[in-house]
Parts: sequence; structure tokens; C-alpha cells
Amino acid sequence: MAAWNPELYREGSLGCALVDALDEMVMDNQITDSLRTKMLLQYDKSITHVMAEHVKNKLKFEAKCKTFNHMDLVWKFQLSDVTIKLDEGATLDVPNVKVVACDAKGVK
Repeated sequence: MAAWNPELYREGSLGCALVDALDEMVMDNQITDSLRTKMLLQYDKSITHVMAEHVKNKLKFEAKCKTFNHMDLVWKFQLSDVTIKLDEGATLDVPNVKVVACDAKGVK
């Protein structure tokens, strides 16, 4: 049984932006690589806490699945022509969405 990997959140828009910014700061000698690592570990802790404790909204979506992959209890989907229905009634139409989901049954 695999343990939950909080680094999965780094694949989202916010996580990618943080990694890119920190990488650039390391290359420009504005921060050390060890500080970059500490900051990413703190991001992992913080985003995991926020998602578990504060995000309660649900959504439904319909889409065409372009690709999918399942490895180590992690599902990855590339979707197109996506319609997202939020629990408060709003609807969003989005051309492309990447979904990364963890199988909660296998998480410790």
C-alpha cells in the first residue's frame, strides 16, 4: 500500500509556478538550493493541510478523455471539451483540463 505523496500538488498550476520561480531564484543566486528545498517542503505541508481542512466544495464534470494513466495509486487524465458544474450552480466550459487524483483507499 502506497503512502500519500504531497508532492502531487506541485503538478498543479500553483505548484508549477512556485517551482519555476524558485528554480529561477536559485539560478540567479538569490536563494540556495537547500532553501528552495525547504520552501517546497513547506508548500507541500501547507497545501496538503489547506486541501484537507478547508476545501469542501464539490464539482461534476463532463469531458472527452484524451489520455489517462494509473500508477502507484495516482490517476492522471488529460481531458478536452470540459464542462464543469460547481455545487453552487455555476457552469464553466474549458477547452483542456489535466486531472491528477489519488486513490484514497490506498492512502495511509
